[in-house]
Amino acid sequence: MNKEEDPPRQTFLQIKKQLDEKKKKGKMIKDENDEDIDITFETYKQYFGQYYGGYSFLTITQVSMIFYCFSSIGCDYVIGQWTNQTD
Repeated sequence: MNKEEDPPRQTFLQIKKQLDEKKKKGKMIKDENDEDIDITFETYKQYFGQYYGGYSFLTITQVSMIFYCFSSIGCDYVIGQWTNQTD
């Protein structure tokens, strides 16, 4: 069997060459393997606003994380002072 007759054995360059030839002829390629995905910042902004509540969720999350960090540092400081006592 010849390599050109067996589609699974086509190399990437052969497939790319075929696609380029089709594009030059003006044909639109509509194949499920040829996806054109365009994700912009607006897409993320819309998704975040629609599913997570927007900026209020972001603000509450960040304030919670800052509070957690300071309370963790405070707890470590208190335990450190307690273990260094001579009593």
